[in-house]
Amino acid sequence: MIISEDAPKIFKFRHVALTALKVAGSGAAVLWLVFTIQWDAFIDKAAGTDWLRLSIALAVFSLWIWPCALRWRQIVKSSGYPISLGEATRGYLMGAFFSAFLPTAKGGDVVRGILLARRRRFSIGGILATVFAERFIGLAVALFMVFLSSVLAFSRYSAFKEVFLSASALALFLFGLVLVYMNSSFRKFFSRFVHRLPLSRLQTASDDFAKVLDICFARPLLILSAVGFSFMNQLVMIVSGFLIASAIPSFDAPWISFPLVIPLNFIAVLLPSIGGYGIREASFVIFFGWFGVSEEAAVLFGMLQLLFFWVFSVVGGFVFMKGKNAMSE
Repeated sequence: MIISEDAPKIFKFRHVALTALKVAGSGAAVLWLVFTIQWDAFIDKAAGTDWLRLSIALAVFSLWIWPCALRWRQIVKSSGYPISLGEATRGYLMGAFFSAFLPTAKGGDVVRGILLARRRRFSIGGILATVFAERFIGLAVALFMVFLSSVLAFSRYSAFKEVFLSASALALFLFGLVLVYMNSSFRKFFSRFVHRLPLSRLQTASDDFAKVLDICFARPLLILSAVGFSFMNQLVMIVSGFLIASAIPSFDAPWISFPLVIPLNFIAVLLPSIGGYGIREASFVIFFGWFGVSEEAAVLFGMLQLLFFWVFSVVGGFVFMKGKNAMSE
């Protein structure tokens, strides 16, 4: 492998810069919440939580991992890297663990891809391409649900006009990215650019990455099934979110708000942050605020959903440690 003397410095600077950006994102959101929330009212709402309904919400929420694992496994297998559903599930759990408790500049999704590639001796570039493909499809589905919900409630809520316009702009941007990638002239230019870099490993990873994306674009049924799994995942999150809200006193949001707010929050947590901390809660305060939900109820909603994620993240930690011990033995 050919590496220039400046490469380690570049990678170190990138790591520090990304970490600083994520810390700044979460820090700013948390600081905003600290000065926005009336904490006495928050404690009162937390004390009045219906734990039976919350338990039912957790049971429904626990289904989220299966559509995600099935989606990833299907894309990975179609790309020539045979893995089991159990491996895909464990990968998602470990990714959740890193995202929640060991946040890095890479992010939990990248970590699960790297762990799978190293364990099975797959191409890191190829596996990361499968992660990118399934997350891109998940983002597109979430954006479609936001777009559809904003259209259905366009006339009832003034805030939906801005949401509709923003969703349309983001959809056009994603569609533009696909068109640019599929353009042969751009592909040739990008390939020449990468192969001029003094990193042979990056060149190989880039080629494997492109091969996986080409496979996905060439198989409409694969994309269609991945879209179906993404809809299933969003449905689980919406239903569990509705149940969480029903457990919180005076959480008077209309049903149409959940197919909008839940996917919107999914998009919002893609912003630079440490595991989504702060961004998740702040976005719920803003989005549910459109429907008259108090800041205290909305931030409690976000914290309860975060608590649900922590349950699976802890399981992912045990899975990671078990796999690490097995490899060392």
